Amino acid sequence: MAGAAVAAVLLIPDPGPHRGLVQIDGARALYTSPTLALATATLLALALSLFGFYVVSHALGRDASARLGTVLAATPVSNLEYLSGKLLASVALLGAVSGGFLAASMAMQVVRGEGPLQPGTFAAHYAVLAGPCLVWVSMLALVFECVPWLSGRLGDVFYLLVWACSIPLGLVGWKAGGPRLARVLDVMGFGFMVSEVERIAGTRNFTIGFGPIETNRPPIVFPGLSFPPEALALRAASLLAPLLLFPLALALFRRFDPARTRTAPGGRLQVPAVLTRVAGALTRPLLRPLQRLAPDVALTFRARPLVALAVPVIVVLSSSLPAASVRQGLLPVVFALVSIALADVATREAASGTTAIVFAAPRRREGFAAWKLGSAAGAVLLLGGAPALRLLAAEPRAAVSTTIGLLLLACSAVALGIATGTPKTFMAASLALWYLGLNARESPVLDYAGWWARATPAVQAGWLVAAAAAAALALGAHALRLAREG
Repeated sequence: MAGAAVAAVLLIPDPGPHRGLVQIDGARALYTSPTLALATATLLALALSLFGFYVVSHALGRDASARLGTVLAATPVSNLEYLSGKLLASVALLGAVSGGFLAASMAMQVVRGEGPLQPGTFAAHYAVLAGPCLVWVSMLALVFECVPWLSGRLGDVFYLLVWACSIPLGLVGWKAGGPRLARVLDVMGFGFMVSEVERIAGTRNFTIGFGPIETNRPPIVFPGLSFPPEALALRAASLLAPLLLFPLALALFRRFDPARTRTAPGGRLQVPAVLTRVAGALTRPLLRPLQRLAPDVALTFRARPLVALAVPVIVVLSSSLPAASVRQGLLPVVFALVSIALADVATREAASGTTAIVFAAPRRREGFAAWKLGSAAGAVLLLGGAPALRLLAAEPRAAVSTTIGLLLLACSAVALGIATGTPKTFMAASLALWYLGLNARESPVLDYAGWWARATPAVQAGWLVAAAAAAALALGAHALRLAREG
């Protein structure tokens, strides 16, 4: 909620004659309540649909890790009651964050607005645009946790693909001649918002996001969305549509029963478990030397045998593919694998209850953050070292960006893991950055990994400073933790 409040302050800066938060046909829309409500509700739906999933996607896992799952499984509480409670709790949590953002946005209307505050206008825009998003994200998070192969890192990555596909899917239904049923799947409200702005303003030439205005047109007053009954009915359907997935979650929920898990003794192994065991057997000889040299790096790959199996494949592809294919095709895959491998590098001891054992090693308690930074750097070196060396000979500038990007992920994984105590924070941040970088071919600023070879020396220096700041955050967060524990 604190982050949401800060975001509202940053998203609504002081208006200027040539800069604005909402632009329609090149003209700045005045900071009235309808304008700010439209802009902030749209941006909230975008952020909530992506990051909200990682906030609430460990609801069942927390009960399991706290040894509470088996207690709940032995109570008369039915699966329907338990999952309904988890769903409502997730909706309430995301609703509380949304409420904090709403309050901060209205406060900024009072401070920087160009018209009177209209709380009802803000509430209506937020409910219609972002309301269905709360239920959709909470429902998907619950379903993913009930599906064994989607409850871990693979599910975190797969959700990013679902999120990316849901944006154009929501827009299709509102286009002329588009399937009306697709409007129900417009969970983020983008299609509805674009359709209504076009109808009210008479143009599709508008942008949301603080930026420069090229023309000298005078500011305009945007009246806000009008919410006709048909549109409200469709948004209500979008609010209820995710609930159709609830029976699927109910059918797949294992109620913390070890006899129904993929690792059950004598139980039938599922495909992901078989692949993991095969990969573990194949990579065990390769990891033995690493186990002697860097045990914690080896543990990173032992915990993800499929990622370990990808290392020799990456080396072969790096040496055989053209440099352009390595940069544009192989590197994005490598960076996604790095995000999966490093997510829990700083939190796995706490999750497994082995922190006290690890801290018993000499100077390990005081140097835990530095140890983890070295371990993360070793893991990214094994995963991304071969592509970086390949590019160093053919495209040195891209190789520099790749090296800096790998260091950024290594430092960020440790910093966010220590600071927040959960791997979800790093997964959400790294995958969001991965998605932005993948879709920003023409932007030098977002070419943090060298995929498009567009980063300038100044941009590379900026990302290097960000990596150093993440390393400093890791060391500082651990020092603060030790100070609290005495």
